[in-house]
Amino acid sequence: MIQARRTVLITGTSSGFGLLAAVALARRGYQVYATMRNLQKQERLQVACAAANVKVEARALDVTKPDTIAAVVEEIETRAGGVGVLINNAGFAYGGFFEDTSDADFRDQFATNFFGLLSCTRAVLPGMRQRQHGLVIQISSIAGLSGMPTLSAYTASKFAVEGFSESLRYEVKRFGIHVVLVEPGTFKTDIFLDTNRKNGAGVDNQERPYYQLYRNMEKEFMALEAKWGQNPERVVRRIVKIVESKRPKLRYIVGTDARIEGTLKKLLPGSWYEFLLEKLVLDKFKNE
Repeated sequence: MIQARRTVLITGTSSGFGLLAAVALARRGYQVYATMRNLQKQERLQVACAAANVKVEARALDVTKPDTIAAVVEEIETRAGGVGVLINNAGFAYGGFFEDTSDADFRDQFATNFFGLLSCTRAVLPGMRQRQHGLVIQISSIAGLSGMPTLSAYTASKFAVEGFSESLRYEVKRFGIHVVLVEPGTFKTDIFLDTNRKNGAGVDNQERPYYQLYRNMEKEFMALEAKWGQNPERVVRRIVKIVESKRPKLRYIVGTDARIEGTLKKLLPGSWYEFLLEKLVLDKFKNE
């Protein structure tokens, strides 16, 4: 049981928060199973591990395919006594105005960001409940607390993660299992790079009414992310503290922009917050 408590399963470790968290936790002596859909993309992870002089167990796991989840969890149960910590990090973002984002796009978004997270959580809970100990960390987003134009599919998936996780926390806490939400703002990760970002089905159609507006906003957002995006190590340090906390709380907002956004939405009247968001995000581009 002691070994299981120090065994960590992380999804989406080929880059970003998942990769950095895998290395950071391995450095602190945890046995880390770092998973990703395609093991051919593990080079960055292995390079980072070598630089830190640590080792992780890299495994293929596609959160949209329950059989791959079951295989990894079963292996961990056999080799390490079970999963002590699950970090649901795998995810991506669809961009585009709602009318340019199809129902199929939404289903694809939810398949990974929400239903994949559910499948991984479902796979580890029986063992955690039996051992009366466990921690599930959901890498959500400030977008799970505040809507944002051009990210309706992504935002909807994160709102779903928030509601599910809050409900689940009440259900499993009596079994010694903690469910935690980490809500980052804008950080320099790969989620919005061309290799990870997807656009809605109608985004590239120049006849669509949102075409130029979206292109202008996308260009500006990428420039702001490159200039002001925060160091992802800040999120990783928070993840490590949560893993080592005896009584972690439900939500952790991480990042200066996320804390400002969360505070403004909480304190301002709804109409004021809406006016501010429209001025900062939409009105700037309406005449370009």
